[in-house]
Amino acid sequence: MNKILLVTLFFISTSSVNAQINLKESKEKALKTIKQINYEYKKGNFDNIPIFFTQNTLCLVCDKKTIGDDFMVENSKIPNVIVEMISFFKVNKLRKSKIIYNEDSDEFSLGFQLAKPNPKTSFEGSGCLVYFKNDGGKIKVSGIMTIP
Repeated sequence: MNKILLVTLFFISTSSVNAQINLKESKEKALKTIKQINYEYKKGNFDNIPIFFTQNTLCLVCDKKTIGDDFMVENSKIPNVIVEMISFFKVNKLRKSKIIYNEDSDEFSLGFQLAKPNPKTSFEGSGCLVYFKNDGGKIKVSGIMTIP
């Protein structure tokens, strides 16, 4: 009985350590993806940018007139809206972010604060979340949104 309990505890602790390592690896890969997007953008290689995004990407920072009511951007249209997204791909701020994993959608997000809360005006602050998904072994951007 004690051996079974001991072995079970060992496997639980090992899997939680592996999960932490995988999340850390995923975060590093996500930051690398953001760096590559910024690099291609600065070089003006907009046609190379879609490879860093999933087939359909949620973009709540994009103009609704450009992409439609569902805020989903088809991969081929990413070069048309990258200008609206690029200001939210801040590697230094995302690096400091805590990684949040959503098991249901197999996605994770990184975020940062855009504006601090102000108790005098009851302003709650605002932030940005960038969502990532493992797509064929590569970490790709699957969404971007701001929170109030």
